[in-house]
Amino acid sequence: MRKWLKEKGFTLIEMMGVLVILGTMATVVSVRMVDTVDVAKIATTKVTMTALFAGLENYRKDLRAYPVALEDLLYDTEENKWRGPYLVIPIGGVITDGWEREFAYLRGDDLEAVNTTTYDICSLGDDPDLLLGAADDICNYIF
Repeated sequence: MRKWLKEKGFTLIEMMGVLVILGTMATVVSVRMVDTVDVAKIATTKVTMTALFAGLENYRKDLRAYPVALEDLLYDTEENKWRGPYLVIPIGGVITDGWEREFAYLRGDDLEAVNTTTYDICSLGDDPDLLLGAADDICNYIF
């Protein structure tokens, strides 16, 4: 009988073939996982913005004006008509988007605001330069 039939184990070529297959599978899974994480962050941002819209409108109904800052939705501004908090207070007390960055908020009376009668809320998205106006921004006027 031949000697190689009695030996047990894998050859180097077989092991390399298995490693190539596993590497290819890992690449496909990791690319899909990154896409899924980005979609989840966008969805989280949109859900948070929807809650902000409701909180801002309730604040306006009670106090007849939009708040100066988004944090005014969470904490008493020492005004008699304040019935808040108008949002569930997040962990850490700061309202953040899916990338854990604070939202850009401009009231209608700010010179930079697009919506001059109400307010603008924007998330900078996955922008590494943190520039407002980039293509990946999520804003209420393009929501």
